[in-house]
Amino acid sequence: MLNDAQNRKLIGKLKRALEVFEPYVFTKIAQLPYTMYETADRLETVPDATLAAVPETRPTGKTWGGEGRYCWFLTQYTPPNELAGQPLYLYPELGGYEAMLWVNGEPYGTFATKIVVTRHGNHYCDCFTRAAVPGTPVQLAIEFYAGHYVIGEQPFEERPHRDFRFTADKISVCTKNQDVLDFILDLRVLLQLVEKLPETSFRRAEILNVLTQVHQVLYYDPTATDAETWHTSLAAARRVMAPALAQKKTVAAPPLRTLWATAILIPPGFGRWTKRSKRLPAPQPTSSTCWTSTPSIGSSRALPTTPG
Repeated sequence: MLNDAQNRKLIGKLKRALEVFEPYVFTKIAQLPYTMYETADRLETVPDATLAAVPETRPTGKTWGGEGRYCWFLTQYTPPNELAGQPLYLYPELGGYEAMLWVNGEPYGTFATKIVVTRHGNHYCDCFTRAAVPGTPVQLAIEFYAGHYVIGEQPFEERPHRDFRFTADKISVCTKNQDVLDFILDLRVLLQLVEKLPETSFRRAEILNVLTQVHQVLYYDPTATDAETWHTSLAAARRVMAPALAQKKTVAAPPLRTLWATAILIPPGFGRWTKRSKRLPAPQPTSSTCWTSTPSIGSSRALPTTPG
């Protein structure tokens, strides 16, 4: 059992582990060439490819945007044989406020970078096929919105204007490492429980013990060892966390008063039904077992009238 200072250090290290392993959720396997088309119109279909141009031939190169403007990025990908049946993901690094993914001319998903939860945003990598078909081209389009000025959300708030211009970088095809994602989600749940549960909770103490064991089996730096070793350490950490995650009911520490009182003091006449605590005074005898139906002011022990 670690002391409070050691537990704080442990929790800090494990929170950093979430940040360290998050970039390993997806593995980039291909980088796609693309063309670009800018417009101020809200199009309801993917624009014709003849309207788009490769970045090198555009007057502004890879720079795009402006308040209220849209930029379409068009590309395609043909899965190779070794990816047959695998789910594949698209990871755009193009700037922008928010975007919609179109697959073979149909809306398929969204990207969001406006709310930064991880290093890349809420939804930075979208699935575009759940089972890749080798040799079959997939037509991909990403509709990015540059954004518009909002003065603020609070009284007297006034944000400065900006130009809403962005520089496009690259579009990558990725595979997902499910074991890394599962480890991150499992660890995040336990860390949140430790943060929210009261310090007197038995459940919290059990989770801290589990996290100590996770610390002992986890490789914190994937770059310092081979991939097989750190993937194996994630699997070992998940086995350690599994029983704690499977527990449904929270057990809290009992109040201190229950540790020295074995019974509750109740009105005279009812004492024969309970076992008195040795540390509590015995109730005084009374000539009647009838209690008034009107509670006396300041009394917490008044009961309704008992039929005679």
